Amino acid sequence: MDRMRVSTRNCLGASACQAQRVFRSAFAVLAISAGLVASPALAADKHKTRLVDCGIDSCLQVTGYRSAPDTRVVINGRRVDVEGETSWKLRLPLDTLRAWAKPNDRSIEIVLEDPVTNRSKSAEVALPIGLLGDQTMLDSIVVTAR
Repeated sequence: MDRMRVSTRNCLGASACQAQRVFRSAFAVLAISAGLVASPALAADKHKTRLVDCGIDSCLQVTGYRSAPDTRVVINGRRVDVEGETSWKLRLPLDTLRAWAKPNDRSIEIVLEDPVTNRSKSAEVALPIGLLGDQTMLDSIVVTAR
């Protein structure tokens, strides 16, 4: 009963309190429904890049999600073969990436092409910081402690 008294203290009448409860319930249901509907769409946009070792050289590992295994993956305008079904990954040698991208690019474009619907979805995915930047050879670095 104390709970009811606290919740109705700010209401102007019983009908106003009832309307407030209905509104809160409807809003909660709407928020939960929106979250359930948006979650798969958000998961589809999660592509990641990171630098990995591949033999004596380094490679850019690109990972992502696609709705169907037959969806084609295109990186910077070039179709690539990937490992995996709906969750996929690709290792791209840095020499190949440098040939496909402009100097100092900070991102790559990933396009997912659905062959059934002929629709495509593109995303700009950030590269690791300084990956395609100029390399400055240093003779030495002086570090001092305070």
